[in-house]
Amino acid sequence: MKKTLNNLNTELQAIADAHLQVNTYYWGDFLNAINQDKAVTYPLMCCFVTGNSLEKVTIPVTINVIIADKFFKNGRQGNLNDTESDTLQVIRDVYEVISKSPRWQNIGKITGATASKFLEKGADESAGWILAISFTIYDNQSICNLPMMGYDFETSANMQMCEDVIIINSDGSFTYTAASGDVYTLPDTTYNVYVNSNLNSTFTIPTLS
Repeated sequence: MKKTLNNLNTELQAIADAHLQVNTYYWGDFLNAINQDKAVTYPLMCCFVTGNSLEKVTIPVTINVIIADKFFKNGRQGNLNDTESDTLQVIRDVYEVISKSPRWQNIGKITGATASKFLEKGADESAGWILAISFTIYDNQSICNLPMMGYDFETSANMQMCEDVIIINSDGSFTYTAASGDVYTLPDTTYNVYVNSNLNSTFTIPTLS
């Protein structure tokens, strides 16, 4: 894998550390986060990855992001509505970073996402949202540089095993395998719009989209 689950953990923690409305980051199951010996300082961002398939040049996974905060009962619901509103905004912020940040686009692409709210009435009465992102991690199909010694792949003398590279555009809609060994992202195409020979506007779109 070009990017490991540990890399995803590091990237998600970087988002949590930078976000002003997140106080605690936890990599793993939500119940483990709230039941650990160390006290949780809310709002909490809890993340883990699930997946069950492999593709030729990609690894599809589901990135699960939970944003939770305590709510207080003052009357029937207390500040539950405010808690749900605030945590939904944080969920949206995380989604925007993963979907638009160039550093995430170099890792993979979002192919779908859902958000659902939850209410936890355990030791900590908390509420929030669960964001499930269908995410495709870019990988390659080369068997070069595998941590193996003495294995006979039975390749022919003319076969070059270590020259595959994935070429993609910035929104992931174009993929091409060529020679090299790294992932190359095509730059966006810039268009200039002229009206009566005067430059009216400039915009960019993903190449070959």
